[in-house]
Amino acid sequence: MKEAEAPESSRSPSLVGIARRRSAAAKTARTKVVVGGKITTPDPTVPFIERMVTGKSDESFQSRNTESTYSKAVLSSVAINIEAGVRYLESQENSLSGMGGKLSEIAALLTASRSSHATEPALNDLQVRFESARDDIRKESMTTHDAAALYAVEKSPPVVVAVPCSNEWEGLALDRVSVGTPGMIAIETGKIYGSSSGLCLDEGSVKRALNDWRNACIANRLQWGLLVERLHRVSSRLLSLEKGKTWSVPKDPDSLGFDGIRKPHLKN
Repeated sequence: MKEAEAPESSRSPSLVGIARRRSAAAKTARTKVVVGGKITTPDPTVPFIERMVTGKSDESFQSRNTESTYSKAVLSSVAINIEAGVRYLESQENSLSGMGGKLSEIAALLTASRSSHATEPALNDLQVRFESARDDIRKESMTTHDAAALYAVEKSPPVVVAVPCSNEWEGLALDRVSVGTPGMIAIETGKIYGSSSGLCLDEGSVKRALNDWRNACIANRLQWGLLVERLHRVSSRLLSLEKGKTWSVPKDPDSLGFDGIRKPHLKN
């Protein structure tokens, strides 16, 4: 695959250009958290439970309620947050489905361009269709859910859902799909025919992009399954509280002197 400098498209943003602009910012990017059923940036000025689970509430809420009522309210917030995380991953899955279709289309166009019977007008048409599919992938890579990006070019912090686990708090990470992989960059800077500057794609390049896409789909399903399993646990716990059993909210990392929540992916 011969490499040449490729200009950014005037119709949609280039992944290469985005990578350059975000390179420095990615190093200081902050993790997004699911709080009160919404994806947001954590507020360091509020207590842990409000920062990572319930969102801001009446200061006297905990003091004027029994422990069982407070525990039930916190656990209900956890369930709501997990459901929001599930919706995020489902949006990501739907987006990946569309992107996979475009990658398959590009693979078919490349195969057609290699035919010994392909005429120059036909090859020019294949290149136009390739550019259209590539632009659709670019647009898809900018998709968001609840104002949170589904994709990332640079390595990016995950969306985190805080859940109780073994009498402490654990963060479950929902990863953004990387579109800055070698395979995806090859598609971004590529062409299948013509004299324009860029990369001349081969089957290996497209296979790498498709493999990157498959890995993203697998990761999405694994994280979705983990969230659903945790949701079942929380729902069962809420049901037991309705029947009179007790459960105490784990102590927050702040009061224990820990530097934040247990790292995401510890048990993913």
